[in-house]
Amino acid sequence: MKISPLISDSHLELDAPCHDKSAVMQTCAGLLAQLGFVADEAAFCGRMLERESVMSTGVGLGIGIPHAVEKGLARPGVVLLRLLRPVDFGAIDGRPVDIVIGLAVPENERNLHLQALAAISRLCRHPDFAPAVRNAKSRAELLKSIEIMEQGLAFH
Repeated sequence: MKISPLISDSHLELDAPCHDKSAVMQTCAGLLAQLGFVADEAAFCGRMLERESVMSTGVGLGIGIPHAVEKGLARPGVVLLRLLRPVDFGAIDGRPVDIVIGLAVPENERNLHLQALAAISRLCRHPDFAPAVRNAKSRAELLKSIEIMEQGLAFH
């Protein structure tokens, strides 16, 4: 699975003014709702926060991958935020997060859920990913960078 086919410029928010983890979750849920992936923004945000209370989705290197399930989805919904200022996410490396990939996955589709998380993780580990997000001058530039990075990655 590749992430680039799942996102367009409307899925990206550059310099999101989130002041804490809760605001990040609200922004992700709001964008996913606006894009039609989430029916009830507040309920989805609650599920993301509940998931986050189990274990932080701050995976290190300034990247967070908050996610939750949503009924009625045919495919994963993906949004990418570049935060205006880093926020504490309780990440495994202790670094604050400034890159967030929010994910809504179809309920009862565990395999698809794992595939989406694996694809995001693979992309995030690419050495050019974080610099590309942090330095992108536009959504179009960032989308092109993601497509190019994914061309060089192995997929199963």
